[in-house]
Amino acid sequence: MKRLFALLVIGLVVGTLGCTRSEDSDKDSLVEEEDTSEPGDVEGEDTVDPGMDLSGEDMTDPEDGVTPPDGKDDDATVTGTKVKDLQMVADGLNCPAGTAFLNLQDNVELKGVIVTAGLHSATDKLNAFFVADAEGGEYSGIKVVVGKAGNPPAVQVGDVLDISGSLKEYYCVTELEAKAISKKDSGKTPVVSKVAAADIAAESAESEKWEGVLVEIGNAPVSVVDSYGGFTVEGGALVDNDIFGDMPRPKVGCKYTSITGVLDYTYSKYRLLPRGDADLVLDETVPCEGGTTAGSISDLQSSSTSTTCTDQAFVNAGAIALEGAVIASPRFVASANKYYGYFLSDGTGGANSGVLLLIEFAANPDYAVGTVVDVEGEWTEYYCLTEINAEKVTVKGSDGTVPEPVVVAEADLISAGTAEQWEGVLVAVENVKVESKTQYGEAVLEGGLLIDTDFGLTTEWVAGTSYSKVVGFVTYSFSKYRIMPRTDADLIQ
Repeated sequence: MKRLFALLVIGLVVGTLGCTRSEDSDKDSLVEEEDTSEPGDVEGEDTVDPGMDLSGEDMTDPEDGVTPPDGKDDDATVTGTKVKDLQMVADGLNCPAGTAFLNLQDNVELKGVIVTAGLHSATDKLNAFFVADAEGGEYSGIKVVVGKAGNPPAVQVGDVLDISGSLKEYYCVTELEAKAISKKDSGKTPVVSKVAAADIAAESAESEKWEGVLVEIGNAPVSVVDSYGGFTVEGGALVDNDIFGDMPRPKVGCKYTSITGVLDYTYSKYRLLPRGDADLVLDETVPCEGGTTAGSISDLQSSSTSTTCTDQAFVNAGAIALEGAVIASPRFVASANKYYGYFLSDGTGGANSGVLLLIEFAANPDYAVGTVVDVEGEWTEYYCLTEINAEKVTVKGSDGTVPEPVVVAEADLISAGTAEQWEGVLVAVENVKVESKTQYGEAVLEGGLLIDTDFGLTTEWVAGTSYSKVVGFVTYSFSKYRIMPRTDADLIQ
């Protein structure tokens, strides 16, 4: 999961005094099976599972310093409640954005709910599963959280359960913290509600009615693939891997006939969580080789995918194959212990003629400036910086031409409207002056342009220093364009 739950101190209580659990006892599952003996065979059936006692829990999260509010109504008990009743509690529906913790109701009892998604890890301390009212529909599903201490409850999709516990809102996702679980039946088929992708869009308030519900969307082309294992489909639904950790990672251009899962809410976004392979039905009639294969660097850099990026964390634009590209820069560390970087040129110079190439550290590439290469890899937009993540680099020669730097006005490298075309290109700015230095060692010119030092410059920036010319490659990070000189010799006074 991508957010922290409040930590629970789990009070594990051994069952009946003097009784020792056997290795194969049903009690080891922490889910009490229904007592099917004749009346009179057992005196005073106890439907409380001692292994699920969460009394004395401490809801203070030491990592975020949140302390739950006082004033719990411990005497109020809701019996025979439906999930829909819990999801419709006014304080839950009106949960203010960013609220860390709300205690809505203690001593809640759900009866006859059906497991829609099995037990999975929520945090280091918590497991979770989802249940729903038998009839399904809006507001019919909810997340149930249990401590990991002791034996986990052996719940499976299709189990029919009675659950008692406390109703909470944690960062505005409704959760039932289970204190006791009794299994009444199994093998039932949960109702799946068919919805449009827009009905469960990641950032739409209208998605609230489907929170916790088992839903299915159809006709779902992939529009964005993020760097965390999730992807977004047309209509705005975000599909994530919190339950299905090995969920296949599609590429932009793939299309799903249907995607089924439970809708969760984390990091201020609704997320559709498939439970396994069967929940993802790929449309085999649509090629899924991934996005656009550009014939040149210019095609890639001038595409709408590159020029209309709006600072998404990660966009996987698909496979890319370039022929005859030229290594135009020395090697530098683009991501510590992960990627080396080179700037590639198409050999012509000018707008849209350069791009950043990333190669994994393990490959330990060593290419001289001027090396001609064919590249196969993944085209990504990483916070709107166009990159090629190399899968294969083939050296074709060593006599490639690195174009002379293009003289560009400093002001044209400040605005996205004029700077985007120069991303990855070797340029020069003239008659500039250092105004200040950032905490990261970059120079800030009077016009606002940053001078990046990732190639390993040793120059000490002094406010007021003038340069007749600064040469370097244009890059983009933290929402700003920057110029990256190759060596200190690119700073000409």
